[in-house]
Amino acid sequence: MEENKKSLELKKPVVLNVEDIMQVFRVNKSKAYLLIREVNVKSSRAFIRGKCFTVDLERYLNIELDEYLKLN
Repeated sequence: MEENKKSLELKKPVVLNVEDIMQVFRVNKSKAYLLIREVNVKSSRAFIRGKCFTVDLERYLNIELDEYLKLN
Protein backbone atom coordinates (compact mmCIF):
# COMPACT_ATOMS: atom_id res chain seq x y z
CA MET A 1 0.00 0.00 0.00
CA GLU A 2 2.86 2.40 0.82
CA GLU A 3 4.37 1.86 -2.63
CA ASN A 4 1.03 2.69 -4.24
CA LYS A 5 0.84 5.96 -2.33
CA LYS A 6 4.23 7.11 -3.63
CA SER A 7 3.27 6.48 -7.23
CA LEU A 8 0.11 8.56 -6.78
CA GLU A 9 2.14 11.51 -5.49
CA LEU A 10 4.17 11.57 -8.71
CA LYS A 11 1.14 11.42 -10.96
CA LYS A 12 1.41 14.25 -13.44
CA PRO A 13 -1.47 16.42 -14.60
CA VAL A 14 -3.09 15.81 -17.98
CA VAL A 15 -2.95 19.48 -19.02
CA LEU A 16 -0.28 22.04 -18.15
CA ASN A 17 -0.90 25.78 -18.13
CA VAL A 18 1.60 28.62 -18.40
CA GLU A 19 2.17 28.78 -14.63
CA ASP A 20 3.02 25.06 -14.57
CA ILE A 21 5.52 25.44 -17.42
CA MET A 22 7.11 28.45 -15.72
CA GLN A 23 7.53 26.54 -12.47
CA VAL A 24 8.78 23.26 -13.93
CA PHE A 25 11.28 24.69 -16.42
CA ARG A 26 12.10 27.92 -14.55
CA VAL A 27 11.39 30.20 -17.51
CA ASN A 28 9.59 33.51 -17.83
CA LYS A 29 5.98 33.82 -18.97
CA SER A 30 6.72 34.71 -22.60
CA LYS A 31 9.07 31.73 -23.01
CA ALA A 32 6.46 29.44 -21.41
CA TYR A 33 3.79 30.64 -23.85
CA LEU A 34 6.20 30.15 -26.75
CA LEU A 35 6.91 26.58 -25.65
CA ILE A 36 3.17 25.85 -25.30
CA ARG A 37 2.53 27.26 -28.77
CA GLU A 38 5.33 25.14 -30.30
CA VAL A 39 4.06 22.00 -28.59
CA ASN A 40 0.50 22.63 -29.76
CA VAL A 41 1.59 23.27 -33.36
CA LYS A 42 3.47 19.95 -33.46
CA SER A 43 0.60 18.11 -31.78
CA SER A 44 -1.94 16.29 -33.90
CA ARG A 45 -4.83 16.94 -31.52
CA ALA A 46 -7.05 19.89 -30.77
CA PHE A 47 -5.64 22.22 -28.14
CA ILE A 48 -6.69 24.76 -25.56
CA ARG A 49 -5.12 28.19 -25.98
CA GLY A 50 -2.46 28.79 -23.30
CA LYS A 51 -2.35 25.12 -22.25
CA CYS A 52 -0.81 21.93 -23.56
CA PHE A 53 -1.24 18.25 -22.90
CA THR A 54 1.50 16.68 -20.80
CA VAL A 55 1.88 13.81 -23.25
CA ASP A 56 2.47 16.24 -26.13
CA LEU A 57 5.05 18.20 -24.12
CA GLU A 58 6.92 15.02 -23.22
CA ARG A 59 6.88 13.90 -26.85
CA TYR A 60 8.04 17.32 -28.10
CA LEU A 61 10.92 17.59 -25.61
CA ASN A 62 11.64 13.85 -25.64
CA ILE A 63 11.55 13.62 -21.84
CA GLU A 64 9.58 11.82 -19.16
CA LEU A 65 8.19 14.60 -16.97
CA ASP A 66 8.18 12.50 -13.79
CA GLU A 67 11.86 11.68 -14.26
CA TYR A 68 12.67 15.32 -15.04
CA LEU A 69 10.92 16.50 -11.88
CA LYS A 70 12.89 14.00 -9.77
CA LEU A 71 16.17 15.38 -11.13
CA ASN A 72 15.29 19.02 -10.44
